[in-house]
Amino acid sequence: MSAQDINVKIREARLDEFENIGRLNYAVKQEGGDPLYELLYSEVNAEDWLNFKWIQGKKNAAASGQAKVIVAEYPTTGQIVGLAAIPKCNPAHPPKAASSFVPGFNVSEYKKMEAPRLAWKNQMLSVYGGFLFVEPLAVVKEYRGEGIGKRLMEFIIDEGKKQNLNIAVAPVFKTDAIGFYKKLGFVEVAKPFMLADDTVKGPNHMLLEISKPAPTDS
Repeated sequence: MSAQDINVKIREARLDEFENIGRLNYAVKQEGGDPLYELLYSEVNAEDWLNFKWIQGKKNAAASGQAKVIVAEYPTTGQIVGLAAIPKCNPAHPPKAASSFVPGFNVSEYKKMEAPRLAWKNQMLSVYGGFLFVEPLAVVKEYRGEGIGKRLMEFIIDEGKKQNLNIAVAPVFKTDAIGFYKKLGFVEVAKPFMLADDTVKGPNHMLLEISKPAPTDS
C-alpha cells in the first residue's frame, strides 16, 4: 500500500507539536543506519536531544520563519509517521560555525567536517542567493516502503517552486538514497569526504535546481 493509497496528509508542523516530533526523530535515529548520527550523537541522551535540537533549535527557527518542519500524518489516527526539517539559507541568515553543542556531542569529529560543510553551503549561497536545505528524512519503521518519503519530498519541492529556491540535501550515505533523490531530479554536486580515519564517509551533496544562479556584478 502506498502513501497515496492510505491518503497520508503532508503538512507543516504546528509549534505545539515540536516536542512529540522531536521524540519521534530521536527514536528513528536510534534505530541505526545513519553513520554520521552514530559518529556524532551516540552519547547524546533523548532529553538533551529534544531540548537542544528541537526546542531551542528547530522550534525557535520555525517560530522566526527561518525553517519549517513538514510532517506526514496518518489519516485515521492522527499519528505522525514521518518528518522533514527544512531550514532556509539566505544572505540574512548565512551558514555559520556552531558556537554551542548538545551535551555528549562528538565535537572533535564534527570539527573535522565543519569547514568543508560550511564552504559548500556558502558556495551555494554565493551562486544562488538562497536555498532550502533538507535535513535527513525520518519515517517510522512500520511505515517505510509506502512512499511517505517521496510524498514529503514532493511537498518540499513544491515549497521550493513557490519560493523560487533551489533545494539541497546532505548527507546522503546509501546508494539507494542517492537513487531516491536522483529520481526526484536531484544531481550530485559534491562527493563525500572521509571522516574518522576513513571509517565513515561524509555526506554527498545533491541539488535540485529550481532557480538559476544569482546575477553577478560583472
